[in-house]
This record gives sequence, structure tokens and C-alpha cells, in this order.
Amino acid sequence: MNPTPPPPAAQPTTATPPDIRRWSLNSAVLLIPAVFMAGILALSTERGSRCLTYGDDGCSPWPAGTFSWTVIGVVLACVVTIALPARTRRLHELRTAAFALQILLEAFAVIVALSFP
Repeated sequence: MNPTPPPPAAQPTTATPPDIRRWSLNSAVLLIPAVFMAGILALSTERGSRCLTYGDDGCSPWPAGTFSWTVIGVVLACVVTIALPARTRRLHELRTAAFALQILLEAFAVIVALSFP
């Protein structure tokens, strides 16, 4: 009988370029319902409902341009993540960094939506 060869060592898995592209596109699409739900959650507080009902002076609007610039940054990071080819290791690292920036900007956009009813 021939001895069976040992199983190959487990290789660390990294996200392949199509996976990062898919994750980037999915997270960009899911930003819209996440911000919408965060806005509803902010309006369901006592302060938020008072702002919605009576328009009190204590209601502060979002800082000028913060949300729009954040969304523009998310779109640009998503485009870089999707469009950048992963031919070399350097470009793959750049794509991964753009995806990380996109996720951070999306989290910031949700936090901004939660903070200002």
C-alpha cells in the first residue's frame, strides 16, 4: 500500500479582486437604506420628533456640505475600487485601501445621519 500524502497546508485567504469589487458595490448600494434608517431612528427620539413636529429653534441642521462631501467621497472610493485593475500587488493594495476608505466614509455618513435629527 502506498501511504497517502499529507494534506496541503492551509493557505491564508485574501479577498480576490472580484470579491472586493462586489463588496464595494454592495456596500455603496446599502448606504442609501442605512442612512434612511439612521434618519428615521434619529427622528424617533424626543428631540427629533419635537424638531419634526414643531420645528424648534434647538434643531440643528447638518453641517453645510458634510453629508454631500461624504457621499461624493464614497462614490469616488467605490469607483476607484471597482475600476482599478489588480495586475500588480501595489494596485491591489491601492484598491484595498480605497475600499477601506469607502467603508470609513460610509460609517461617518451614518453617524452624521444619527447625530442631527
